[in-house]
Amino acid sequence: MRKLFSIIFMIMLGGCMGGNRRDLVASGVTWNVPEKGNFEFDNSKYIKMKNMACQEIGLEFYQDEKKAQDGNVLVNAGILNNWENISDKNSLSINIDGQIESFDAADYITEHQQQQFSYGIGVGERKFSNRKFILPEKTVRNAAAAKKLYVRLYLINNDFIDGRCSPMSLEEWKSISAPSDVEHVNQETLDYMNSLTAINGFKEFVTMMNNTKW
Repeated sequence: MRKLFSIIFMIMLGGCMGGNRRDLVASGVTWNVPEKGNFEFDNSKYIKMKNMACQEIGLEFYQDEKKAQDGNVLVNAGILNNWENISDKNSLSINIDGQIESFDAADYITEHQQQQFSYGIGVGERKFSNRKFILPEKTVRNAAAAKKLYVRLYLINNDFIDGRCSPMSLEEWKSISAPSDVEHVNQETLDYMNSLTAINGFKEFVTMMNNTKW
């Protein structure tokens, strides 16, 4: 089994990592992006949280009135920057402070997409291999309140990919990094990187659920 521990910005910035916060801010990449709106057809509401990254794993949340009534959230989960095929059964696992829940895929096949995203004044593309899952609201709320949050996606070749969604300390970062990477990260840079971790997207999505009057 493999565990892929590359840092978020190795993915977000296409393998380029600046040495300080100014370089990272200048890149202009936006993560944990909330969206809400109404469908013109029937004026029904929806909420979304896009561009959430747990290292190599990307997540997107969606809820509308019907899903809110059922107490569910639609989650699009996949592998960033690679073509992979995700398995059917128990293929998404979430570790919330040591408590693990697993979910089957809700669709039939893995979708392979090319996503566009902003790089400051430019636009880039990344690969995204993904499947859809239905999660209970309770799981999303518990995850948003976690101290340590991880996700795992199982692939059809019995391999898996892990992603950390919560902040890490400088000591943790150093323990999983190559010596050539350690010199590029100080506490200020790590604090900024931690501010973009997916758990902040979980928290904001929960706030949107609480504030939306269906």
